[in-house]
Amino acid sequence: YKDDNMELRLGLQLSKTKDKVKGDLMEGDNKDVPVKYVNGESYYRLTPGFAYHFSSKNLLDVYVGANLPIGLSSERNVNEYDGENYFTQKRTSFEIGLGAFIGLQCFVADLPVAIGFEYGFSGMKYFGQKYENIMIDEDGKEQTFYTEDSYIGDAVYSKLNSSNGYFGSDFRITLSYFFK
Repeated sequence: YKDDNMELRLGLQLSKTKDKVKGDLMEGDNKDVPVKYVNGESYYRLTPGFAYHFSSKNLLDVYVGANLPIGLSSERNVNEYDGENYFTQKRTSFEIGLGAFIGLQCFVADLPVAIGFEYGFSGMKYFGQKYENIMIDEDGKEQTFYTEDSYIGDAVYSKLNSSNGYFGSDFRITLSYFFK
């Protein structure tokens, strides 16, 4: 709390996943070929915000606020066949959003504990939603092209700009402990 009515907020979201598959692929004449597939995804988001509390009394507290999530997300897929990297796919996107909410919290007896709820609207815009695909052809030459999705469909591009976004609502139940 900056003062009795102004609350400053800061949120941090971090996520990273990695899948790895490694094995010997059976091909004709009982020949086994080593293959490897690695898929990694991550996102990092910082969410500064504020809330204005209409009452400085510790009974029933109504407040409104806003936040501004901003961050990066990325994805990388690597496929190897017979010890050679034959396909790599990657995407890095910038994310920015805006959210607004209204909340109500009720303090429990004379304790520094409050139970409440928040309802709000938020939207996000994702820039750089294209996948760069690097494939090694039969002659060993590197071919680079772009797709809209993480799989190769009918549409491949030599150059591509892609973005998307969403708008939705949020509902949160909160349990807060206040330190003196």
